[in-house]
Amino acid sequence: QARLLESCAVDFDDLLLHVATLLRENPETRSTLDQRYRYILVDEYQDTNLAQYTIVRALSIDAPNLAVTGDPDQSIYKWRGADLKNILEPATVIQGLEYLEQGRHADAEAVFLGLDQRHPGHPLASYLCALVYHLNGRQADAAWLFTRAQHGFPTWALIPYNLGVCLQHMGRYADAEVAYREAIRLNPALLSGQVNLAAVLGAQGRADEAFALHDAILQARPTDPEARYNRGCHLLIRGQWEEGFADYEERYNMPAHAHTHQLPKDRPIWTIEDLTGKRLLVHFEQGLGDTLMAA
Repeated sequence: QARLLESCAVDFDDLLLHVATLLRENPETRSTLDQRYRYILVDEYQDTNLAQYTIVRALSIDAPNLAVTGDPDQSIYKWRGADLKNILEPATVIQGLEYLEQGRHADAEAVFLGLDQRHPGHPLASYLCALVYHLNGRQADAAWLFTRAQHGFPTWALIPYNLGVCLQHMGRYADAEVAYREAIRLNPALLSGQVNLAAVLGAQGRADEAFALHDAILQARPTDPEARYNRGCHLLIRGQWEEGFADYEERYNMPAHAHTHQLPKDRPIWTIEDLTGKRLLVHFEQGLGDTLMAA
């Protein structure tokens, strides 16, 4: 190494190490290169070592369009640091995600916990474990792991969004607000983040802010039935009954809602009655009813 420095030269290992270090310690450079190389394909992936994996991973965070191909039975560079886990672990992740889709949360938890034990502190392992914990109702554990994952994936909007969901379930509405605002900053088009932000604003007694946000969402997405529905809910909470009912009715006329409500009998019937100083709203639809009471 001393002779290399004296000669202003690098060997093959240095070429990898210096680039990996550069990307890790210079976020602006990493982001610039990530945006420049938006699609990355790696061949012979079974022969990548930790430094190569670090480089490829760093260049596929903001634009996560990474495809790899390889055969673990053809790995011949273990002596140079090639790690089969680089190709085998993605299969583990896919298996765990398939378990989640099948509702096999216990099996998914076992897979992701094993991943976290083999790669302690790795942000992807933390995120996946947090996801399972959240689905299993362990919100405090999930929130801690989502926070840890956020340090590794600072530009991934889904992490602060899911963190916000956990905090909202725990009743920590102010903290959830911070998380949702971060998710929206990273992805302004994240509708679920905006809807949930409005919900936690309402839970903090900031009804006017919540309504203004729902109104803005509807103006940006005038044909979205859920945006219409959420605005209608807040209008009813504010006591604006006729306008709230109109939003409910209008969403059933939207093309995006037509596939679920095709027949006239599916349209809701609304009744309002004064009961001891309170108004009772009853929604009857296909034999199913929801009751909302408001002062």
